[in-house]
Amino acid sequence: MAKRGQGLPLELIVLAAIAAIVLILIIAFTIGGGSTFLTKIFQGGQQSVGDDLDNAKASCNSLCSQAKLVTTTSAWSSSSYCTKSFSVDLDNDGQLGGCPSGGGANSKEECTGGIYNLEGNVERDLDCRGSTINVACSATIGGQVVTQSDC
Repeated sequence: MAKRGQGLPLELIVLAAIAAIVLILIIAFTIGGGSTFLTKIFQGGQQSVGDDLDNAKASCNSLCSQAKLVTTTSAWSSSSYCTKSFSVDLDNDGQLGGCPSGGGANSKEECTGGIYNLEGNVERDLDCRGSTINVACSATIGGQVVTQSDC
């Protein structure tokens, strides 16, 4: 008499794996990262340079939430909210900065190594607190209010 092994059919294992992948994708897209991901995929031939301004702002809001959990002012000033920098192609020319000075008085030929774009805006080393990204953050640590100016 031949005994068959007790086990799960292969079809059930494959179906469970597909269901798990679909569930992970649904969770990822509902949390909010999916729309940005799909936008980057379907941009076609456009090349993405640096961070997107909206993504940088979202990152700064998340970093602010994390910074609010610290328990000392020194930890606040060394938090990622205070220290992380972003590079954003503000004029969508496919280059990050390059011009040596701000104010928009640069020609394309002069732009070979600075942090400004042709319009005179800084595109490199932008932080959460600066006027470009401008995500305000504050917390109360030991009864003392700390803000982005305490970074």
